[in-house]
Amino acid sequence: MITRGYIAVVILACALTAAVPSAWTAVPDGEGVTILGAGFTGRPFALDGDVVLETNGIWNCLRDHGAPDDPGWVGWHHGGAAGAVWRDVLWEDGLAAVLRVEFSAGVQFVDFSVPSAPVTVGTLTGTTYASGLLHQRLLYLTQEQLIIVYDVANPASPAFRYATTLPAHTPPRPICATGDLVYFVETGSRIRTLDASDQFFIQDLGSFEVAADRIDGLAAAPGALYALVATETVPGVDRIELISYDLAIPSAPVETDRKILAAGPGARGLQVRRRDQLLMASENQGTTHAFDVSVPTLPAPGFTLPVAAADLVITDSRIITRGGEELRVHERTPAGGTPALLSVRHELPRLRHVSGCGPLLLAQPEKDYSLLIPVDATDPTRPHLGAEFETGLDGEFVHHGDVAVMIDGDDIQVIDVSDPGAPRLCGPLRLTSRVSGLSAVLAEGILALEADAANAVDLVDLGDLDHPIQAGRIEDAGYPFAVSHNTLLTLSDQVVTIHDVRDPTHPVDLGPLDLDGTPVAATIAGQRAYCLTAPATGYLLQTLDISNPASVQVIATRALDSAGSLSVHGQRLYVAGTARVQVIDISQPGPPAVVAWFEPTFSATRLLGTVGDLIVTGTHLSVSRDETWRPTAVSTPAAPPTSRLVSAHPNPFNPRTVVAFHLAHRAHTTITVHDLRGRRVATLASRSFSAGTHELAWTATDQANRPLPSGTYLIHLTTPTATSSLTTTLVK
Repeated sequence: MITRGYIAVVILACALTAAVPSAWTAVPDGEGVTILGAGFTGRPFALDGDVVLETNGIWNCLRDHGAPDDPGWVGWHHGGAAGAVWRDVLWEDGLAAVLRVEFSAGVQFVDFSVPSAPVTVGTLTGTTYASGLLHQRLLYLTQEQLIIVYDVANPASPAFRYATTLPAHTPPRPICATGDLVYFVETGSRIRTLDASDQFFIQDLGSFEVAADRIDGLAAAPGALYALVATETVPGVDRIELISYDLAIPSAPVETDRKILAAGPGARGLQVRRRDQLLMASENQGTTHAFDVSVPTLPAPGFTLPVAAADLVITDSRIITRGGEELRVHERTPAGGTPALLSVRHELPRLRHVSGCGPLLLAQPEKDYSLLIPVDATDPTRPHLGAEFETGLDGEFVHHGDVAVMIDGDDIQVIDVSDPGAPRLCGPLRLTSRVSGLSAVLAEGILALEADAANAVDLVDLGDLDHPIQAGRIEDAGYPFAVSHNTLLTLSDQVVTIHDVRDPTHPVDLGPLDLDGTPVAATIAGQRAYCLTAPATGYLLQTLDISNPASVQVIATRALDSAGSLSVHGQRLYVAGTARVQVIDISQPGPPAVVAWFEPTFSATRLLGTVGDLIVTGTHLSVSRDETWRPTAVSTPAAPPTSRLVSAHPNPFNPRTVVAFHLAHRAHTTITVHDLRGRRVATLASRSFSAGTHELAWTATDQANRPLPSGTYLIHLTTPTATSSLTTTLVK
């Protein structure tokens, strides 16, 4: 029999639960990968200690808020069966009951003793419950006209104990307990009492009337009951009050105190929670109220929080509120204290696209395709979105290195994102024909995109970001599959064709490529291309040598167990499918090696970026660490030696150094300065330069012309086809 050990009971709908071992650590998310955190924000539910479960009804995450600064990551959990949505989480000493709705309605019991590997240990299926309570290992479930009680000491085999019909009541039914007594709203303003001192013979003690029009919430303490109520004072205007009762006679509570919390049109109580001597109640007029219940029947007013908390959580050391799209974490203090605000997290919008390689990535939200949003993953336990910016076009987003392009019909907008936190709109371009689809690929100064219904591909030269040029067109090419500065792969009628685009004004068709199986995805990295094909059985990853576009050869083949989109970051190739991301090391000669895999939250297709050994995926920005990663394996491939930083002289310096750089051809060039944490502190140039050698002076100041402290700084050069870095040291 399972009695107490960390078990979660899942009852239809929105929230996840988990039992808490003494210390939490990051958890595996596959093989060779460890999940570290996420930007996910959902409804919070308190578990053991300071561990909080957040849920959106399908995906659930656990965070330990006991750390003084940031919550520690515990793990993910999926809501369960297809169609199941979590609506409420009931918790008691390691056991959680989750209310589940829709196609898999009922109660699911899950053992969370190992948070990264929850195990279902029992279910109650087939019925939707409106609200519930888990108390003394009895599970109380309510419906519109019914309350049912189960003994869940053994969740694998719940035992029926009690049921009774009730007057109709619009759900949910507030319910609470103290000792052996359970109180719940019978209907309207009446509260009903059950005595469960003998679980085999639960007694109905009857009901009593509350002096109010409606009961919005219930909570209890030893010897006391609290009702959050509403009374209509004039038509359309309600007064919200907290009423306290003495339970000396359980079947006949005596009102001992009444406090007005708010009043106004449509006023409603939201939540009432108690933990130890702290009682908190929230209402929709904008305030959450704290009370000291050292004397349980006479709550003493304390601090207030300026939030209408639709969700309210009290843990061992934290107070967590969720109102609107904000989840706010406060230090827990006595009611007479002033709780410090520790953090604020905002609900993430659903993301359509995440990409990039570095401390700041770029995302495109589904709510508005014209927006781009920086993604800051420097804190992997809690990545977050920066300030969104308007691109001016509403369409397809492609991104490579320091360049992003928005495509809307026959209009494109080029964006310099060398600093994603401060993007710069560069040259717009009107194409001569409308783009017929959403197929576009970008790399190393070349944008290739599907053109009109004639299956043409247009080439745009981005050598000068401020002056993009529609350089050439390939007729009857199908759609672009992958591109580099010298090679374009197109796909038509399941045939890949090679094109030499070293001169984009005169692309050369080099003929079809013979591959094993139907090609489904491709990407290019340096002098190699990677094509994913689907032969009669399974999937193949085929490596192509494209150093000579006129003689492309298949040099290696690797079988894969699933398909997906392909992207290369450094010397890692990612195959991002809807259920699995495979991590492939392409740093060594010979066939690429699958070194890790993990399961993303939601689809990872077109939702993947990297920050060193960190992989950012999913609409909820989950961050995983590649445990097989080596710095030498993921360093950026060497840039062409003809476009590079030459020197910074003198070095060390004080107070001025001169940065020299050489360009092989005219190009838009960005030169930035970063500290050792990767933060950009200054931009020395971001404009078009002619071919040749140039010099720029830096006086060791930041963007606001403020002197910087002594230390080592990284100078970084970026053009559409090259990157280069060097370090310099300021000594004062």
